Amino acid sequence: MIQVSIFDRQLHVSRGSAQCKSQPEFRPALTGHVRHHAIVPPCREGTQTLALAHERGERNPGELAGNKFGQLLDFTMSEPTKIAAECLTPILYVRDFNEAMAYYTEKLLFERLWDWGDPPDFGAVRLGKVEIFFCQGGQGSPGTWLSIFLEDVDSYYERIKQLGAEVIQEPMNMPWGMREMHVRDPNQHVIRFGHGIPAREPKLPVERVKVEARIEKRLAALLEDLSKHKGMTLGEMLEETFLHTFEQVPTGGVASPHTLATLNHIEELKVKHEIDYETHASYRFTERAGSPI
Repeated sequence: MIQVSIFDRQLHVSRGSAQCKSQPEFRPALTGHVRHHAIVPPCREGTQTLALAHERGERNPGELAGNKFGQLLDFTMSEPTKIAAECLTPILYVRDFNEAMAYYTEKLLFERLWDWGDPPDFGAVRLGKVEIFFCQGGQGSPGTWLSIFLEDVDSYYERIKQLGAEVIQEPMNMPWGMREMHVRDPNQHVIRFGHGIPAREPKLPVERVKVEARIEKRLAALLEDLSKHKGMTLGEMLEETFLHTFEQVPTGGVASPHTLATLNHIEELKVKHEIDYETHASYRFTERAGSPI
């Protein structure tokens, strides 16, 4: 039997364990490439690449393996599969591996993932889903700039400032819709940490009207506190919340304007105002007799 292996779009034919030429080592766990196999009847003596057969004017690959398999090869070669990629990991030059590890884990709150060497001179750190590699004395030079998106840059700023991180620009709103701060490490690399902010331009003139509404007393108090926390009027916050809930998200459900930090603050406000009912309790609300109108 002859085995045809497909590495990306380069095809090779082999009989038994013999190979027609040196094959690249295939390590799917590391490279992410997909290797397909097809077993076809023996078609000619020896082994050779299908590409060489074409160049020499020899028989069509379809004739070697049968018309049906030839059609499969033609489809494979004419319709390349979509390349899958999951992430991009920067590799930063560091002058001292242990120094870099200490700064990122102790000052910037990354976690140490792994290291390589004895003593180690290559390794990785992670913050949330973001990973960075360090290489001592190579693979780059000082002064690289990176950008990392966070849930709440202000909260992160307060934490790393107390730990002694070198913040060269405090969080500030940028005209491109980001709130950013800049942090420098011992190797002069600069990281732009930030989160997205709502667009304030161009202005959209609207006409606001008063809306008569009656809201459960404790919930009303929470909404007042929450709007102050967000720097909005109560009406602005309700507009924001309702417009978000009108938008369906691809994963199911609807959008929310609240960050994780805001949701945590809401839980604190629920305790403060003694809100002990669950999300769907409003369907069971009934006003007490004698409630003020």
